[in-house]
Amino acid sequence: MHAGDILRNRKDYQVGLSKLQAWLRNAESILSSSQLGSAQNIKAYGEQLQHLQHDMEGTEDLFKSVSKKFQELISDLSRDEVDKMMATLKKEKGA
Repeated sequence: MHAGDILRNRKDYQVGLSKLQAWLRNAESILSSSQLGSAQNIKAYGEQLQHLQHDMEGTEDLFKSVSKKFQELISDLSRDEVDKMMATLKKEKGA
């Protein structure tokens, strides 16, 4: 039963991390956009920024959920896995 919990937590962690990383890469792409040459492009960019702002709270909750799953897994993982996962979470938190 414990092994099933570990597998479920690991899967939930991976799914949540993938969603978080996809959102972050999309946000980075939008924020690095420099094609604002027309009023229409500026308007579209503003709408994208508003959408990102709207999604921010959900994304923060997702990060908290992923962090919680990681904390639940710590005692059942090897030191290398813990270090790798911790480094990934720190990098994404910074992003």
